[in-house]
Amino acid sequence: MRDKSFYKEKAETIKNDVLEIQKKGEIFNIEDPFNSYPGIYDAIREFVHLVFAFNPGLPLNKELESLSNLRFKSAAVGGRIDFVQKDFDKVISKIDFFIHYLDTYVD
Repeated sequence: MRDKSFYKEKAETIKNDVLEIQKKGEIFNIEDPFNSYPGIYDAIREFVHLVFAFNPGLPLNKELESLSNLRFKSAAVGGRIDFVQKDFDKVISKIDFFIHYLDTYVD
């Protein structure tokens, strides 16, 4: 197993990637019209595998399963609801928790 710093640095890099994708905003791609935030699903996949590689038995792995259900789409039902922001917040919160876990519980 690699040391804690490897996992922390990778998690921080993935977080920065997610924030950069969010900052770029919605991008329409005619070849992939259902993926308005190119790279987000790759970043999520990378993070899920990072946590699993760190510890397959970590309870956080179960929570990360829900990230694959995020769609990064807004809705206009009785006014615009920004599900995109909520989806990005969910991803960032999981990454932040993993970094917190490493800092708090791992030597």
